[in-house]
Amino acid sequence: MHVDGERILIFGDSMSHPGADNGPTITDVTLKPILSSAPGEHLAQQLLGAGAQAVRINAKVGRSARSFFSEDTASLLASDQQFHPTKVIVWLGTNDIDRGVTPVALAQTSAAMVQIRDAYRKMGAEVLAIGPPTYMNARYNEAAPIMLNTMRGVFGTNATIDARPLTLATTRATDGVHFTSDAASAAGRQFAVALTTVPSALATATSNGTTIALGIIGTVGFLGLSWLALRAAHRLAKSPLASTSRRRTRAYA
Repeated sequence: MHVDGERILIFGDSMSHPGADNGPTITDVTLKPILSSAPGEHLAQQLLGAGAQAVRINAKVGRSARSFFSEDTASLLASDQQFHPTKVIVWLGTNDIDRGVTPVALAQTSAAMVQIRDAYRKMGAEVLAIGPPTYMNARYNEAAPIMLNTMRGVFGTNATIDARPLTLATTRATDGVHFTSDAASAAGRQFAVALTTVPSALATATSNGTTIALGIIGTVGFLGLSWLALRAAHRLAKSPLASTSRRRTRAYA
């Protein structure tokens, strides 16, 4: 993901929430020292320090994709639209696991994530995602890969960061889900590195388009050369030299 000069929005839950209250809060990030247990807030500062023009967090403790639509959704999205994001990172998964991982529950979660994705795409933003981390809580940990696959189905495999390997060695709060401040800081740095290695959707499309174009050019070139070869053979067959050669062949026969 390209960072320099971008306007980046992190949309998430308590993994990104910067305040002491439960939110929802919209926070424009500045480069100031923080003691936060939210890795998303540390990620935001990393991205701003890496050259982003502006970084914003829209987060709420307890937020899932489905519960977002019971908030003041229209006002929150309108505020984000005024921010004019060029990149949006959707960091969800934990509270979505709480909503259930049955086929019915996952279908409802997926539909809500599609709505969130499309809302930000309509603002002109490229949308990426971060899935659930590794947990100390066994129930969450077992459901994490299921939720990750659901998110990949919505945001795309190449545009969805698997948070589990990036959070294996991080210490957690007593609930086994949330982070300590030091662990959140370390995770934020890890996620910043991971996100900056994700290829831009535009770059991927351009690359694919170039490959297709080169393939078309190659095919057209081959057909063109074949046509020219046939034309040359046809002209040679009609040439006087070819006629003389045929008469000589018949004479010797």
